[in-house]
Amino acid sequence: MNYDEHLEWLYDLQWHGMKLGLANTEALLAELQNPHEGLKIIHVAGTNGKGSVCAILTSVLVKAGYKVGTYTSPHLSDFTERIAVNGIPVSEGDIVSSIKRIKPKIEKLANRDDEIKCTFFEATTAMAFDIFSRKKVDIAIMEVGMGGRLDSTNVADPIISVITNIGLDHTQHLGDSIRDIAFEKAGIIKKNRPVICGARQADAIDIIQKKAKKMGAGLTLVHDDYRALRIESDIFGSDIDIKTPNGILKDIQIPLAGKHQIGNAMIAIAAIDKLVELGYEIDQDVLHKGIEATRWRGRLQVARTSPLVILDGTHNPPGAEALKDFVLEELADKKIIGIIGMLEDKDAKGFVEKVEHLFDEIVITAPDYHRAMLAEELAEFISMNSNIEKKMASALDRALAMTEDDDYGNSVILITGSIFTASDALAHLDQLRIDIIFHELKKAYPIGAFPGLEVGGNETYKPGREIDDETGHETTLGKRSGDAYNVLISTILSQRTRDQNTHIASENLFAVYDTPEKLANADPNEVERLIKPAGFYVQKTKKIMDTARILVEKYDSQVPEDIDELLDLPGVGRKTANCVLVYGFERPAIAVDTHVHRISNLMGLVRSQVPDDTEISLERILPKEYWIDINRLLVRHGQEICKPINPQCGKCFLSHICDTGIYRLSTLRSG
Repeated sequence: MNYDEHLEWLYDLQWHGMKLGLANTEALLAELQNPHEGLKIIHVAGTNGKGSVCAILTSVLVKAGYKVGTYTSPHLSDFTERIAVNGIPVSEGDIVSSIKRIKPKIEKLANRDDEIKCTFFEATTAMAFDIFSRKKVDIAIMEVGMGGRLDSTNVADPIISVITNIGLDHTQHLGDSIRDIAFEKAGIIKKNRPVICGARQADAIDIIQKKAKKMGAGLTLVHDDYRALRIESDIFGSDIDIKTPNGILKDIQIPLAGKHQIGNAMIAIAAIDKLVELGYEIDQDVLHKGIEATRWRGRLQVARTSPLVILDGTHNPPGAEALKDFVLEELADKKIIGIIGMLEDKDAKGFVEKVEHLFDEIVITAPDYHRAMLAEELAEFISMNSNIEKKMASALDRALAMTEDDDYGNSVILITGSIFTASDALAHLDQLRIDIIFHELKKAYPIGAFPGLEVGGNETYKPGREIDDETGHETTLGKRSGDAYNVLISTILSQRTRDQNTHIASENLFAVYDTPEKLANADPNEVERLIKPAGFYVQKTKKIMDTARILVEKYDSQVPEDIDELLDLPGVGRKTANCVLVYGFERPAIAVDTHVHRISNLMGLVRSQVPDDTEISLERILPKEYWIDINRLLVRHGQEICKPINPQCGKCFLSHICDTGIYRLSTLRSG
């Protein structure tokens, strides 16, 4: 079974429905040897803001040098996002391994007792504890799924409990009053464990205070002890000063838009202050840098700037109120085209009543999710004339078309109503921007480079290549007469060195040893001398000479075209093998070197820790016709514009659709 097949099994657990209570989770964790018991946990509940507080805490703690696991739900683009380490989703391999561990346990429990049929969320919670334990995180930040008292995550014995706020949501499960919902969320308060509370309503505070007192848990009421003194905001976030019990924090840069995020930041700061009291080392400089580095997609996220597209996954009336405040504060002079899609179990009437009047045009759609509200049903709650598009892709294309005649940048597309609506929008925007990215890169860099070749590489045109219809330029991979041997050896030399050093070493080597036979029988000392500019020349000499011998002895001096055979050669990993396929044989493959890995993450196309995971993610989202070009284009872009140190976002022709470019230009503009 591959990743998708394992996920299919996991999602099938949704047929067991939703079950409030801890018995199943406790039984499953016991089968896994209780991995949660050794973890230092911050447990976060609340109606809204849980994910943002988790993201801020994660960013600050990572900046402080701690290894941090973060469990949130739902995900935006891929299941791996639910379980992250140091802010990066775990790999597909980690998910597969964890499912392999829990699947027999779940089946064993079900066979033993018909009452113990683990649900999807119970299983994923156990997976998070399992993965965090195995990865030996210093702190695990666990977001409650729903409520708190009977939520699967409440098996935790946290070092700190956090309740962000209280509002009316999930009333069919949690109760239909603020006091009822506060009671459920106060269920995460544990004996003698500190509690951070951002609730404002008197009824909610009363319930939480009584529970904290009963449990002997020290309670921090954030809005009593923390206060914003100065606020400057725009569509990208806020710059504030905060009064805290320990003094005034100046110039806190919060890169999450909306005034409500100031409250979330203060909740996170209060939790950090409590961690410091518990002995964790987090100074003010780290706090500032950590908050400033926070990323949390799908929450008033500027997805592109031309035209301006903002995504907000809020789905309930309190969230709609925050969205309304943001629009009135930051977008009052704009023409706003709203795209709304919601789930059938949400308060659509209450949501729409708060936001409908904000929009000049409305496109109604439905997220691609089994609990989606039909677009026609949602339209019944909207009083103004609206357009119905059943699929997000069509809705977004229609909204984008409405902005085409706007020469003054006055139009904004605002997508909201559900995190699943935001997810669908991101997926379609990604496909649109991938096309734009490749179109613009091919115009900018008609000639590319392969490892060992200088940028440009005009002298290495392969005769007979066609003219690209789109750009009018002759297309070339910049390879050396289609010689897979040169590509293979040069790519091995390129490991852990700079491009220009690889070029010098390759030129030196191939001037003397231009065939596998010659290199296989070379004097190692002479080879070391020739490739010395590439660094690690002793180790690389052994690798390339051993590789040459295998080519001579096993493949009749030819380079194999099979990726598994390439991977068996000394010093050949997936990047090298894919470079050979692309540059040596013109076969579609995604060769992920440091440039491709780095730039793909900076753009926001992937979120991965290592190049192999980047390759897997890119294979899922890139049309195959782009595979053969991605390495040369992003290598060139990395050399020219998106440099490893100080990327030149101000000069980049892709900044308006690049996650990092949008963020960096917003910070440059503001200060």
